Amino acid sequence: MERFWVALEVRAELIATWDNWLERDSADLGVIRQVAEHEEDTEEDNRMHDLRCMVHLEEAETFYVASDMCGLLELAYQEMPDEPLLQTDLLEPHGFVYFDRPMRLGPEEHDYVNAICWHTGGGGLDSVHYRRSYGGWKWTSIDDDWWPWGVTVAQVLEDNPNSEVENLRLLKCFFVLSGSRVVLDESQMVWNRAVRRRLVRMGQPARPVRVITLRRPVRREADADGIPVDWTHRWIVSGHWRNQWMPSIGAHRQMWIHPYLKGPDDKPLVVKNKLYRWIR
Repeated sequence: MERFWVALEVRAELIATWDNWLERDSADLGVIRQVAEHEEDTEEDNRMHDLRCMVHLEEAETFYVASDMCGLLELAYQEMPDEPLLQTDLLEPHGFVYFDRPMRLGPEEHDYVNAICWHTGGGGLDSVHYRRSYGGWKWTSIDDDWWPWGVTVAQVLEDNPNSEVENLRLLKCFFVLSGSRVVLDESQMVWNRAVRRRLVRMGQPARPVRVITLRRPVRREADADGIPVDWTHRWIVSGHWRNQWMPSIGAHRQMWIHPYLKGPDDKPLVVKNKLYRWIR
């Protein structure tokens, strides 16, 4: 098992960063919690905005994305067709996800993200995107990453040109892939005593972490109807998105079809003139 508890340590470090910077007091937190619970529309000054970001971290369920899943996510989000955001897409209403390695979002040196915190309320999803730099943690403003329900990323960008749309696309892809059959979502507890003591010193008791990783690929040797076929060779079916009808919500949603090897082991592998990026 990978060092999933790093997600808890990073989360605690970010909370401490907000705490030290803001020098919060209990009265401020009480106001913020009341506003968050009732989802009131208020004019927030910078301090209230920053306190809200910190409280969202404290309330979030923690996720850790393993290294193999990072590779798939980085590839798949770039090809994922745009679709409206629905509440049913989310894994949890409030969450914090830490990626095992920086997720590259563009060609520039600073175009990457290490972690994302999201929170629902007021008719949509807001999020803060964190990246670690030489000078410490940097974050993207929560106001720039507001995503109303039923709206596509293209519409978000049209309404607010300052939106970090690559971050939003990555987060949406994380939701979709984490709920798919190619992904394993397991809750893990921290049993390492040194890590537990370190978390207590940081003011954050050890709590469960949901570890997101890839399942082992399954070799397919039947056609679409499940009938065995006498294949003459083996070939690679590349990963791709499918617009799948979801009876549970009565709508089409994007589903990732994982790359897999098709055909019997005793047949030759035929590779067409195409470049594939291997996930495993």
